[in-house]
Amino acid sequence: MESLDAWLLAVLGILIAAFAGWKAYTMTDPYPGYGRVGQKFIQARYELRDLHEDTLKALTDTRDEATEELNQHRNDAQSNIENAVSAYEGLVALKTRRSSFLRDCDGATDYLLTVYRDANRQARETPVPAYFSEAYRFPLEPEPEPPNRPDAEAMKQFREMVSDASERIREECSKAISSFDREDKAIGGTS
Repeated sequence: MESLDAWLLAVLGILIAAFAGWKAYTMTDPYPGYGRVGQKFIQARYELRDLHEDTLKALTDTRDEATEELNQHRNDAQSNIENAVSAYEGLVALKTRRSSFLRDCDGATDYLLTVYRDANRQARETPVPAYFSEAYRFPLEPEPEPPNRPDAEAMKQFREMVSDASERIREECSKAISSFDREDKAIGGTS
């Protein structure tokens, strides 16, 4: 180590050794470039797993929303049907009471007219008109036609149709999830 060339050669050797040591320490793969490819593959698997979870969540959320909306429409329709049945029964009850109500109206009107006519006879100086001796009756009205009773069989078919539609939605969702899982396993699965 007496010459300057020897010192330069020693320093150059130390620098090359340090650089080689640093490269060896930071290298994750004995085959250059494959570590980067492996990291991309792992990242792609995580992204696929996240996509898989997001897709399944979207699918189940859509299924739940569809069945909830269908059930809400069924409940609304059921309420409307119950209101229609109640209205029908109310109309039938009113129709049965109509004739007795009209008789009561005729009787009350006849009584009031009798009281009025008696008072009119006593205060009158002219002869009494002939219609004073007739009983008053309201003019006859035709009986209204009752509406058709809501069809119980149609209501039952409607409920069955909604239940079948909800079941088909659940089945199709299950098929989609299972086929998605099969595709995921065919690709190699996620870890």
